[in-house]
Amino acid sequence: MNASGAVPKSKPLWRNPLALVLISAAITGLYKTMDNYASRNIFTTLDSNVTATFAYLVVGAWVGLLLCFFVFAPFLGKFIDPMYTGLVLKGFPFHKYAAITGVTSAGSTFFFLWGNHYADPSVVVALANLTILYTAMFEYFRRKGKNKNGMLRWVLLVTLGGLAVAYQGEGGAVKDWWYGLLLVGFASSLLDGINQVYEKYNADSGSPEDTNNRIDVVTFFFWRFFYLTLTSTIVTFLYLVKTQDYVGFISSVESATPMIVFVVVTMVLVFVAISFRIKAKQDMSPTVVVAVLTVQVVIASILTLVVNSISPGLLGEVVFDPWVWATRVVGVLCIAIGAYVLQRRYLNN
Repeated sequence: MNASGAVPKSKPLWRNPLALVLISAAITGLYKTMDNYASRNIFTTLDSNVTATFAYLVVGAWVGLLLCFFVFAPFLGKFIDPMYTGLVLKGFPFHKYAAITGVTSAGSTFFFLWGNHYADPSVVVALANLTILYTAMFEYFRRKGKNKNGMLRWVLLVTLGGLAVAYQGEGGAVKDWWYGLLLVGFASSLLDGINQVYEKYNADSGSPEDTNNRIDVVTFFFWRFFYLTLTSTIVTFLYLVKTQDYVGFISSVESATPMIVFVVVTMVLVFVAISFRIKAKQDMSPTVVVAVLTVQVVIASILTLVVNSISPGLLGEVVFDPWVWATRVVGVLCIAIGAYVLQRRYLNN
């Protein structure tokens, strides 16, 4: 009861920070599986996977930015963050962090989409799980070594679990697996680790009660996506000038035109998943949030098996070796145990 004698309204259970991250993880597993499908079957070229990846990156970025401005912010803004009152410009410190997260997200997304050409979603999403290792490292140095005692062992457990889930076996496409590890496990995850930590600066900008200083999640998402779109467009232009592959780029965009609704749905899921993730960081550290987000590995694995049973090969070559899947089950258990301990012991900032 507050000073006026009124009983404060309690938050719905789904707005609990852990619930927000779990919802974000489930949606992320879904949209990343959809990304894999789009990379393989919608944005296609005869010659270059890189050109096709740039085509998907730019189209997705512009679709997402326009949707955010005309649909997400005005119609879903209050649902995502009750403190949202409208998009505002903000000052330099805000844009510095929005730009850092936007630029690193553009790079991370590019390498993730490129990696989709070399493995099915269960493997690619598991390799992206290495983000937790980089996030923990960046957060450790950001705090100048003042990390929680014992957190590293659980971070390593989740990381090893992700590698186990990504295991292809000797009969798998080993060469492609190494490409995936380089593109997703290293390049994409490294950039995403930077993004995850700098998103926290927005979440730390103020409490829900401190309306004068607080930056709402929707405004941050919009400007973050603005810088992502700007970066994607500039880099794609430079790539096309360098390679002169205008025909391949246009062909890839044209091949995707009939499936633009698929891209729109994907971007809706991206908006909800990332907004919930950033919102949760008001109460949880980046490392713990990323640890819980590894639930997406389970979601992507289930979806991969379901889709492959309906349409074999649609998401690439799926390995069915019993030993491979036994290893992956062990990996899932490691992820579950590590994520559970991290969120229980280190929930707070």
